[in-house]
Amino acid sequence: MKRSIRKPAKKDAGRASSNFQKGRALPAKAAASSAIHRPVQNPPRSASKKMSPAFQLNGKERLSLGIHSVREALKIRPHAVKRLGLREDYLRAPQLKELADLAEASKVEIKPLTAGELDAIGSGHQGTAAILNETPTFKLNDVKDLPRCVLIACDGIEDPTNLGAILRSAWLLGAKGVLLPQDRSVSLTTAAAKVASGGAEHVPVEICSNLPRELELLREAGFWIFGLAEKGTGFPWEFRLPEKLVWVIGSESSGLRVSVERACDELVKLPQVPGGSSFNAAVSASMALYESARQHGLASQAPHSAS
Repeated sequence: MKRSIRKPAKKDAGRASSNFQKGRALPAKAAASSAIHRPVQNPPRSASKKMSPAFQLNGKERLSLGIHSVREALKIRPHAVKRLGLREDYLRAPQLKELADLAEASKVEIKPLTAGELDAIGSGHQGTAAILNETPTFKLNDVKDLPRCVLIACDGIEDPTNLGAILRSAWLLGAKGVLLPQDRSVSLTTAAAKVASGGAEHVPVEICSNLPRELELLREAGFWIFGLAEKGTGFPWEFRLPEKLVWVIGSESSGLRVSVERACDELVKLPQVPGGSSFNAAVSASMALYESARQHGLASQAPHSAS
């Protein structure tokens, strides 16, 4: 049965409501140890673009590219960093030297690479590449008993750039996880993680074989499901947003599927001028996350800077 949500009076629209819980019962390193290889003071440059065998993925390994992404991996899960490549002149580049210091503190081996070798690994590397053997994931049991938890469900997002931007916003605005359908959806690719700029290390991703069913399980665990759609009944700030909340973001081309839309408790819309177009999926997610963060008091916490 569809649940209804009471909109607050305008004077306290930003306050969290206690009414959501009434009448509802909630159910129940191995560190890679090796010597750190420092480059010679003036290493020779190589024009080779052949990929180093050490940076070919094996099994469930994943590739992380870019200074911000690799930095967060070294900070959050250094035990999972199996191989770290740095441009061979990294001692003369402050940001790369910072990565080397983090690696040395966690006994992660550094492999100096030429510009050509890095280019062969992937574009946008910014002088660094890392191989990790762990991807942050979560299950319902990890979040169902949390008193406050905001999740994002992406219904058919296909662009890795959008997923990466959603992960970055989710990190910075306090979301605890992202749900992705198993089919017809982008996964956590290297490109998505690169755009996330470290967010992929902080916000776990769950792959769902049946997203509507997963949303129903979350509802049973005390979450409210809010879908973003043009035919929404109101704007996000017109609701007293519950502290256990799932924002559902539709695909870039067709929005929410009918089965997912039916799984939502409320459909909400975002303001925009008339014109027949709509917000980018990542922008929509950021606007929704901002409002839940505002109502949940995130603004009162110390600011977090992620450059």
